[in-house]
Parts: sequence; structure tokens; C-alpha cells
Amino acid sequence: MEIIFFGYSYVVHLKHLGGGFVGGKDLVKDSLEVLVRTYVGIQKSRIATENRLRTMKLLDDVQRLLEERVKEDRAWELKVRRLVLPLLEKFDEWVYWQKYIKGYGPILAAKYLFQINWDKVRYPSSLYMYFGLICDEKGRAYKPKRGEKAPYDRKRKSLIFVTATSFLKQGQGYRRLIDKFRRDEELKKRFTVKVKELDPEVHVGHLLILDDDKHKVLTSEEINRMKKRYNPNEELTLERTKKHQFYRAVRRFGKVFLAHFTMFHYWFNYNKLVLAYPLVYCDGHGNYVYMPVLDVTKEELNENERFSWWHSLYDAIKEDGRKPVVL
Repeated sequence: MEIIFFGYSYVVHLKHLGGGFVGGKDLVKDSLEVLVRTYVGIQKSRIATENRLRTMKLLDDVQRLLEERVKEDRAWELKVRRLVLPLLEKFDEWVYWQKYIKGYGPILAAKYLFQINWDKVRYPSSLYMYFGLICDEKGRAYKPKRGEKAPYDRKRKSLIFVTATSFLKQGQGYRRLIDKFRRDEELKKRFTVKVKELDPEVHVGHLLILDDDKHKVLTSEEINRMKKRYNPNEELTLERTKKHQFYRAVRRFGKVFLAHFTMFHYWFNYNKLVLAYPLVYCDGHGNYVYMPVLDVTKEELNENERFSWWHSLYDAIKEDGRKPVVL
């Protein structure tokens, strides 16, 4: 599937990875995009000003002026948020699913919704590509080599990290998922690799385990020295750092979360069950599927007609021979 990427701007785009566009004139999505980018700009300005006020000693007049600017920026942020909310009500993803996710506010939701074009997304892998969760030819997380331009926008990839961080701070269901993935990564942090398989692009920063009490942080120079001195087939024990483990867990979460976008869209609109191939068949849990999160009480989940899609999706997954897992 061909995916076309476009740069960001405040003008109306002719095409997006966004849905339901006719001639590029979807005013709702274009307006939502401008509001989001305006919000981000104001927020950055306000944070920078607050940092100056906190770290610098200023003349009284300058201090008062900057404090006034912070108040104005906060007021503008609130105005933008108030305009974003009614626009989100135009999206089924928000109305029937995402507004009921803890830790997933309207601005964060808008950053996804104005970008996704369902005319160009048939499978979750399309979103993985767009948001930078692709793999190299060896099935590892894709990392552009030095000087190479990434085939995705790094800002979109960073959105996955921002989303995970938000869920870790105030989420419920998705926080439990991220915590599970972090525990999984802790259990498998150590692994063996042959000397000939050491790759500076992959293993720099990992710990080389010498014995139970000693380790060495691998650098590109150290890896090159080892490849010259050691037997190519000698096996080494490496350990992923806490940072490596966290990013691997976030990456796994991102794939599930983006898969839920696709799962919701195709089930809600077409009664078509679309599952993420890499998760179902390649991640060691082909017999179960994580359900899209709804952070509501059991009573509300069972009694609110708005969530009927969730129950029918649950049944469809069971009929497909898999176990639906409620987070």
C-alpha cells in the first residue's frame, strides 16, 4: 500500500492520512488541525515563559509583563480546548470509544484523528508505517542509519511516546497494558548474541554481562574491538537497560493502540473484523486479542447502548476462535 506523507502547516491540505475527504475540503479536520497546532504553539510559549520566570531574576516590570503573558496563554489554551471538543463530536472514534479512555484528553485525541485517512488504511500495518513503528528486514525496530532520512515523520513517532506517558500518569486500562509490557521486558532483559551478530546500530548502550557482579556498557568502539578479537561464533550475554526496556514496552503498546483504531473503524462502520497480523501471529499470543479500552464501570458498559459495538466485537473475536482480553 502506498502511503503519501505531507509536511505540517497551517494551510488547508489537499490530502491527508485522514478520512472521508472530498477534494481536500474537509473543514472539520482542517480546522481541528489548525486548532491543535495553535494549541501546541501557545503551550510551548507558555512553558518557556514560566521557565524564565522560575530560573531568572528580572526587573519588577518585566516580571509582571511575563506573568501577564502566562495568564493570557493559559486563557488561550482553554479557548482552544473548548473549540476542539465540539469538533471531536464529529468523529465516531471519539463519541463511542475514546472519550471514555482515562488519560486520553481531547488535544491528544485530536492529534490522531485529524491525521488518519481511512481511505488509505486497510490494515493496522498502514498506521504502523505512518507513526514510525515499522521493522527492518530482520524484524527489529527500524532505525535510520546515520545520514539516512527516516521514511516517517519523527514527530508522529514521538506521539506514541507522549500517549504512553499520559496513560502512565493518569490512565487505567491502557496503563495496565503498558505495565504488563514493562514487566514482560524486565523478565527477558537478558539475551545471548554471537559476536558476529553484534551490530553498533542495535547494541550500543546495552550492557555486556561479564559475571553476576560486573558488566560493561557497549560502545561502537568496544563492539568493533570485540569483533576483531573474539571468535565470531562465541556467544555473549547482553542485558537491555531500563531505558531500552521502557521503549520496547512503549513500542508494543503503540502497536496495540493503533491496532485498536483499525479494529474500531472497520467493526463499527462495516462489521468487519480486522486484527493486527504482527500482534496476533508474530508476538506470541495468537490465541488472544486485547479489546479496545473503555474505562467505565461494568454497569455502564453493559447498560449503555453506546457501547453495543464493543460487545458485538467481543463476540466476533470469540467466534473467530480467539480469546478477547479486557484490559
